[in-house]
Amino acid sequence: PQPSRAPPPCGEVAGMEENKPGTPQGFERFLAENPEVADMNQYWYSPGTAAAILGEVSDLLREGGGKYRVGMISTPSIYFGVDEDLRRSCTLLDFDRKWESDSGFVF
Repeated sequence: PQPSRAPPPCGEVAGMEENKPGTPQGFERFLAENPEVADMNQYWYSPGTAAAILGEVSDLLREGGGKYRVGMISTPSIYFGVDEDLRRSCTLLDFDRKWESDSGFVF
């Protein structure tokens, strides 16, 4: 498939409000509340990389109008960065049971 557009500039997610899930500020909040656990090989994306991925995932889900699902393998920093409405179309496959209370979590 052809890319529909260039990713947003580093540190930006187009069309999203500040301090909400799916924004760089929301991602920063995730980082602050969930430190990496080296014993589980947990290493989060940089804010710029996360913003680019969040932008692509969010655009795909919005444009798809509910016809797409996104599986995220061992990427809770991205999964929880997606806006809650869009996250209903996502599944997080992860080894850390810390996330098991979330309906999209699969161990």
